[in-house]
Amino acid sequence: MAPLHELSVVQCTNVSGQVNSCLSLPHNVSVFFAVFGVFFLLVFVFSLVCQIKIITKAGYSGWYVLTAFVPILNIVMFVVFVFGKWPIQTRLENAERSGCRGFAPPQFVQGGPARRSPQGE
Repeated sequence: MAPLHELSVVQCTNVSGQVNSCLSLPHNVSVFFAVFGVFFLLVFVFSLVCQIKIITKAGYSGWYVLTAFVPILNIVMFVVFVFGKWPIQTRLENAERSGCRGFAPPQFVQGGPARRSPQGE
């Protein structure tokens, strides 16, 4: 009687008559999937960083990006982000209402800048 591990492997013969496992991939295909996996991971991380920057600039916490991984919550939060009032908009409206633009207006002197006498007195 054959051992169990020999029975579970499906064996195929190739054109030259060699017996191979039908479940294994050729080496070049495995390398392709490894390179594709690394590329996908880099694009995924770059995308997350960009999303965090955008949400932070809108005035929300960057942690809101994690809601994209929860199936129904991601749609709800997308609608909230699209149609809701962003915190940065509220702060801008409050600043405009108070007359402040985020910086002090320049102070102008009527006679121009004060001049020193040439003697240094």
